[in-house]
Amino acid sequence: LSRNASGRTPGSSAAYHVFAATSDLVFISLYAFGAFSTHKNAQTWATRLSNQEIMKYFVPAVYYMTIGAGGLHFISLSISLWLGMMFRRISLMPPDMNPLEDHLTARPFHKRSKSSITTGSSLEGGNRLSTTVSLP
Repeated sequence: LSRNASGRTPGSSAAYHVFAATSDLVFISLYAFGAFSTHKNAQTWATRLSNQEIMKYFVPAVYYMTIGAGGLHFISLSISLWLGMMFRRISLMPPDMNPLEDHLTARPFHKRSKSSITTGSSLEGGNRLSTTVSLP
């Protein structure tokens, strides 16, 4: 994904985001298991340090860390799914409608009106002057 978006096909970008979403699902399940395990089995945990009082700080830190990391992966999952859907839609478009290909996208020309209004202000009073200018 280090190349410009127009250098990749939309299908490969969609496949990448589906892979990223699958990875996020795996990590979310691991973090959920870690949070559940921490919540249920924290009473049996011990540390090799002599002071066991630090466990009352360590266990909540691990619990909230796993919940926070799982939440961040959930946000990443939703972004990956959205980007995967958008790139999939782009890959299903005909080549002349692909917004990533500027040289293939047909853009209609805007017709110029036969007249336009020029607005200016005078230096003394700040009054606005409007005139109609005809274009050839």
